[in-house]
Amino acid sequence: MKKLEYRGYDSAGVATLDGKLVVRKDKGKINEINNSLHFDEMPGTMGIAHTRWATHGGVTKENAHPHTDCKNEIALVHNGIIENFQELGKELSEKGHRFRSQTDSEVIVHLIEDCWRESLEQAVRDAVKKLRGSYALLVVSIREPGKIVCVRNESPLLIGLGEGEFFAASDAVPIIEYTRRVAYLEDGEAAVLTRDGVVFRAVENWARIKKEEKKVEWNAEDAKADGDYMLKEIFEQPRGLRNVLLQDEENLLAFAEEIRNAKRVIAVACGTARHSAVIGKHLLDRVAGKEIDVLIASEFSYFADRTDEETVVLAVSQSGETADVLDGLRKSKAKGARIMAIVNVRGSSIDRFAERSLYLNCGPEIAVASTKAFMNQCAVFYLLAHAMAGKLGKAKNDLKALAGLVQKELDKTNGKTKEIAGRLARKQHAYYIGRGVNFAI
Repeated sequence: MKKLEYRGYDSAGVATLDGKLVVRKDKGKINEINNSLHFDEMPGTMGIAHTRWATHGGVTKENAHPHTDCKNEIALVHNGIIENFQELGKELSEKGHRFRSQTDSEVIVHLIEDCWRESLEQAVRDAVKKLRGSYALLVVSIREPGKIVCVRNESPLLIGLGEGEFFAASDAVPIIEYTRRVAYLEDGEAAVLTRDGVVFRAVENWARIKKEEKKVEWNAEDAKADGDYMLKEIFEQPRGLRNVLLQDEENLLAFAEEIRNAKRVIAVACGTARHSAVIGKHLLDRVAGKEIDVLIASEFSYFADRTDEETVVLAVSQSGETADVLDGLRKSKAKGARIMAIVNVRGSSIDRFAERSLYLNCGPEIAVASTKAFMNQCAVFYLLAHAMAGKLGKAKNDLKALAGLVQKELDKTNGKTKEIAGRLARKQHAYYIGRGVNFAI
């Protein structure tokens, strides 16, 4: 749970099964809640857990996950947004269901309760067919205590395949200490975890399906920090710059050729990744003479239906799971656009969706504020621009030199940084001024 706290940190909770369903949850940081509720002392060998960042409903104990049904026999955790939760909630209320929270997620567990006819799998399958929106669900029930049912639609979910133990998580960071063997669920797919193994199914007809096993390239040490994750990741930037050079050169050159020849290129991203794409726009124009557009993903969705077979949509994302980016990619691909990506996480949703990808190779970035991933996004654009211009060798030499310069700066700047930070901390306002390529910074 601690390793997922960067995805949500206003509340947390755990449900385990050990002859009965035990649920403990509250608002606050995980360490604070654990000090009073003792998650690590909960009984059982199977459970589900969740860290929350509020979208529907305020930050309260009642709104924390897991949520349970009327009889406290089913428990559920959910990532995503259910668009028709009010409509479903009204129907369920009229049938006698009583809700304890203001969340869209609680509606789902009551819907599963209402749909139960034969089994937990049947109830989950029938319930999710009534949902509109995005969801990654983990569901358990005391009525079938040896089973976790997992379902995905437009929210990331992977299954970890250990030795005599199995995991489901939003990303690989919390499980790589136990296994690096994973299978990624696609939209409309489910997994049923038991003590004996994992069965994958298609939600539409619940037919059994085969999933390809992947190996996570990171290891447990990459996702650990002895203190502050952001500080750790700042000091990993020189290594990140060296690792960004470990591109498949044939793939990079083919990627560059497709960008060069495309009639129209639209880079789509959110947050920090969008800032790197603005820098990329300058680099591609100045170095390779290629003009591209850059759109924030939430706005691109409104224009995605104007793309066509002569358009390349270039997705930029550290996690490869950015919901707004994925929404735009689906819409533009339906119109015939080609999808290419710059991502950090191999096997992520965007990586799997794209025809061709370039990788940041900077290891997991857990701090909310991006550092090494932003640096490497800019570096990938630098490589791409020079590959398009036939100057890839120069770009590689430049980035090797830059890695050394960044290391030298980090080694000597710590005292000066603290002094500047001390002065800034006492100020009420800060103004950042830049033009051209520096505007994005």
